[in-house]
Amino acid sequence: MKILSILTFTMLLLNSCASILNSEIQKVIINHDPSLNVRIDTSFYYYHNKEIYNVYIPKNYLKSNFYFLRCDSPIPLIINNSDTLHIKPHRSYFSYWFANIYSTGGLGMIIDYPNDKSFQYPIYNYIEKNDDKIQNVRFKPIPENSFKFTLNIPAVNMFYLQTDSGKRSTASAMGISGGVEYFLKNNYYLSFNLGVTLNLFTPFRDSVYLQTHYYYYPHGFYEYSSTNYINFRINKITPKLEYGIGLTLSNLKWSSNNIIESTDSTLKFNQSYHKSFNLGFSSAVKFRLTPYINIGFLYQPLFYDFSNNKYFYQHFITSQIIWRF
Repeated sequence: MKILSILTFTMLLLNSCASILNSEIQKVIINHDPSLNVRIDTSFYYYHNKEIYNVYIPKNYLKSNFYFLRCDSPIPLIINNSDTLHIKPHRSYFSYWFANIYSTGGLGMIIDYPNDKSFQYPIYNYIEKNDDKIQNVRFKPIPENSFKFTLNIPAVNMFYLQTDSGKRSTASAMGISGGVEYFLKNNYYLSFNLGVTLNLFTPFRDSVYLQTHYYYYPHGFYEYSSTNYINFRINKITPKLEYGIGLTLSNLKWSSNNIIESTDSTLKFNQSYHKSFNLGFSSAVKFRLTPYINIGFLYQPLFYDFSNNKYFYQHFITSQIIWRF
């Protein structure tokens, strides 16, 4: 029994996460420019263990959702009954690399390297013709001279602020911003956004009664930050990334609480505040997960404070989930 348990544990340890997490069949979305005639080449099949291996299973022709058995062979597409384009597989990034390294230290890759379940086809595929060249551009291009609206949810906000007592590095969580995008071309667009972040901490009253509220503050100094901002950027969009740069006006708020007196039942605080209204740059980089959802980072370095008429370097950095409508 002990030997069986050891063998089972060893097999699980050496097994790649691709075998555990990936199913044999994967959904692949294939769409194309209406001017093209695109069909999957079913006249040629790949064989594996004497079985037809790469036969697709159509689910909904209108939505172009298909299902393929995972393998290391490309999916052949026939374009306009003459040209051929192949959708090439790659190793499944998450299950084969990241999860495998975390769970087995990478040992599972040695055993599972030839396993077909370690491969993955690109999920999104859009076939178009550009300068007489057939290309797979991943997502359907957004038409030029069109408007799109965005909703952004910041996850973690990081600040580097000028205060009366010097520079401070603080953090907060969550917030919301919204914007509008105008596409000059299908790969360039202008964006305008308004946003606000939430405070991680609530400002204290002048005194806190410990016996009533059961508060306990071991450090004696607490601070929080937030910002309201608008930004304007020009952006480039690629099949996998979006990035842009522009200008921002940002209102930064910082507050701190110092314990000035402490007894067995009461803490008394002296609160400090610092506000600034700043001009700076706005830059963003986003990874395109789906046609409608991106994840990315916003970095806004600020240089001039209109409230105090001084040049200060400050910045605001946040991670975001972005929905495009």
